Amino acid sequence: MANTTIGLDIGARAIRYVVCSTEAQKTEIRAFGSVPAHAISDTDTALDWDVAYDAMVEIMAPYRKTALDGIGLCVDPTRALTLHKIMPFNDPRILAQVLPQALSDTWNIDEDTQLAFEVGEFLKGVQTDSDEEASSDGYDIHVVNYPKNVLRSGLERLKAHQIDPHVVMTTNDAVGVALRTLVEVPAESAWCILDIGANQTELFICQGGSILASRAFKVGGSTIDDAIAQAFGVSEDDARQIKENTAFLAVPGTELQVYNALLNEGRIQPWSIDTVQLAQVTAQAMTMLLSGIRQMMMQSVRKLHIEPTNICLTGGGSNLCGLESWLSQYFGVECHCGLPFKSFVANGHRLSDLSSISIGAAAVAVCAQKNIDGKCPLNLRRGDLAHKGSLAVIQEKKWVLAALVMLVLIAMVGMTVTKAKSVQAEHDRMRTALENATQEVFGKKLLNYRQIEAEIADSQGFSFIPERTAFTHFAWISSQVNDNLSDVEMDLNSLDIDTQRKIVTIRGEVSGDDGLPKFMQLLEQYECFPNEIQEPKTSKTRDRVAFTLRVEATQCASGGDGD
Repeated sequence: MANTTIGLDIGARAIRYVVCSTEAQKTEIRAFGSVPAHAISDTDTALDWDVAYDAMVEIMAPYRKTALDGIGLCVDPTRALTLHKIMPFNDPRILAQVLPQALSDTWNIDEDTQLAFEVGEFLKGVQTDSDEEASSDGYDIHVVNYPKNVLRSGLERLKAHQIDPHVVMTTNDAVGVALRTLVEVPAESAWCILDIGANQTELFICQGGSILASRAFKVGGSTIDDAIAQAFGVSEDDARQIKENTAFLAVPGTELQVYNALLNEGRIQPWSIDTVQLAQVTAQAMTMLLSGIRQMMMQSVRKLHIEPTNICLTGGGSNLCGLESWLSQYFGVECHCGLPFKSFVANGHRLSDLSSISIGAAAVAVCAQKNIDGKCPLNLRRGDLAHKGSLAVIQEKKWVLAALVMLVLIAMVGMTVTKAKSVQAEHDRMRTALENATQEVFGKKLLNYRQIEAEIADSQGFSFIPERTAFTHFAWISSQVNDNLSDVEMDLNSLDIDTQRKIVTIRGEVSGDDGLPKFMQLLEQYECFPNEIQEPKTSKTRDRVAFTLRVEATQCASGGDGD
């Protein structure tokens, strides 16, 4: 029996959705689209999301009447914190209890923290303290930290419109889980996904069906809106209309030629503004939008030792006319719209429409299907935010079910004393009653074995095993390196603390002769480190310098309980 799931991606101005159907381990995209949120009125430009949610409910209604097995929701990855931690055990029940305490030295863990985690492979020889010879073994645990109040308010808003997602994941995590299911790319092929939204852009660096690196940036197509509004003195709404209907990208010197060609093809509409200036303003804004993304992409490519052969464009920003050829010149590799999906049921759509499919919505639709089998560990719906499954419904309606069981028993006794024709009639009546009752209680006529098994697994309690952890101040160091040393190519291999001797050991590699001095000057600004740090141990290989810094971090030793 096929499983049908829906993925939702709520953007700045629209809800994009993807419907997936999975049968015999084959997943197909059966439908997709978007529901825009319009202004409340001509005088009130605020978006009326209630109308958009109600329209989304109407789209979902036909699937609910047949068999809708799960709803997935992707959330803003820029709000999430992630890390990998080595733990000596891999039992999810134990990890759920000890991780909050184990992470309290890195994050501020409180009642507003929502954690999800995934157990990775067993690693050997991981260095964990200041002794260069010491190492330990453990499981690689990928942890996601998301603000619970943001998650709760979003879920309550959806529930008010009868939309209750079973799976909530950040876009980066969802794509990492679902990419191999969605696309078909040669295993040795290196490529990228660039998803341009209204207020954020996401970059995925891939090899085959695996993601090697990903990052979300808080910039998007609204950058172009602002540039057009400022250049031509128009309102924000008019600037967005100009971008969507008239703006285009072209190589300098070919603006008029490209404009006339696009106009003749019907791809853009005329507007009473200087088209050459419009193309130049659009190109400048796009360059500003992509400058940080290009830098991150080049650094990751050098670090991963790969050469991407093409970039796939998705998101609303990919609809900008001339973007493919312009980006091909900007990045130096072939760019095209849409993803190489494995299976796609057209249902009236053209292949050119594939670029409008939300990669986030498609990914969480696949993750919702995997959640049926309990194979979606990075689902943020857990703890007090867990989706209320069938077992919880049974507890709430236990008297209704008890009465139903009694009716069934009475009906069965009556069947034994009736004639064959009466037995058949009673059987049909009972089946109808059961289907109606289970439809009312569970929201669907039948529950298959895998769904029941998943519900039971979700209801299991967890034991409590405490674990003490050491304090760290790595958050300050990493943020300062990202903010102040973006021009230095550096890899930090390990950051270890000897809590007894108050010694911090930092190991890494840096390119150039001035990179290490800059890094040491930055560390000397940290309140827990001395003003003068001892010279590190170094070894040079080609143009890179490997270093080991040992810092006596005694400045914070008497700074109070908080340190």
